[in-house]
Amino acid sequence: MGKSYSEDLRMCVVKYFEEVNDVDEVVRLYGISRNSIYLWRSQYRKLGHIKKKIPRPPVRKLNYEELDKFIQENPDMMQKDVAKLFGVVNSTMSDAFKRLGYCKKKDYNLQRSRSKKTRCIFGTNSKNIKETISIC
Repeated sequence: MGKSYSEDLRMCVVKYFEEVNDVDEVVRLYGISRNSIYLWRSQYRKLGHIKKKIPRPPVRKLNYEELDKFIQENPDMMQKDVAKLFGVVNSTMSDAFKRLGYCKKKDYNLQRSRSKKTRCIFGTNSKNIKETISIC
């Protein structure tokens, strides 16, 4: 990530650039990239100031409380189905499951018979939910 310059320095650079109108001289004198100089000048012309941008908090698409409640009410749904219902991709849902403390658990003891298969269901660490499905 690049350096953060003070507002005073930014203003000095822009004023000097407007006086001399030669970006190469400003680059040599202040040691600041051309791109930064042009961006600051553009911001000063549009907004009238050269303040640093305030970072916005990230937009969260998922409501984790609602998702947690939904998982507890529907423990037999697969992750990809839950992702479709909530309108997100599978990897986002996987991250959400991890953040909420759900993990994939497999019960290999149920796989003794070839006619039965264990499907991986999400459950909390304290209560693992398993489901056995007959293969047709």
